Amino acid sequence: MTATTLSTIARWLTDHGQSARLTETGLDLGGDDTVLEVRSSGEGWTVRKFWRDQDRGVTFAAAAAADVDRYLAVISAGEVRTRLGLERLRNDVQLDDGTSVAQPGYTLTGDLSDGFVLTDSASGRSWTFASDVDAARYSRYAHLAPDDVRALITAPAGRLPT
Repeated sequence: MTATTLSTIARWLTDHGQSARLTETGLDLGGDDTVLEVRSSGEGWTVRKFWRDQDRGVTFAAAAAADVDRYLAVISAGEVRTRLGLERLRNDVQLDDGTSVAQPGYTLTGDLSDGFVLTDSASGRSWTFASDVDAARYSRYAHLAPDDVRALITAPAGRLPT
């Protein structure tokens, strides 16, 4: 992820009332009880969650900068829309035998102990999540560019302008 991408994410989040701080090694989000750390790894990027200084592990991993950008926008959508006085987006997740179901064109495999992998059936791209619910929600937006996801989140109607 380039410094420009990190700056774009940080600026958008802080413009919408979130705490985001660029560091020498990546980006830290949140504060007080919960902190998300975005860091580069040998194979891509990870988002690691800390709660009250306890490492809760990697919540998201992806190869591309745009994927992390998109993920952070998606998980911040509710708070951003609330601050803007907008209704929350309808991100209902269907369940099948207790596991969330991804959108058509995506497959979701895994379990709580090993994590969940969301795969785009057409391109073969994949993302790793700690939560099947987060993966299923992400599958709604995975086909959109990060700028379009942010536009959708801040649009009063909760959809992209035509």
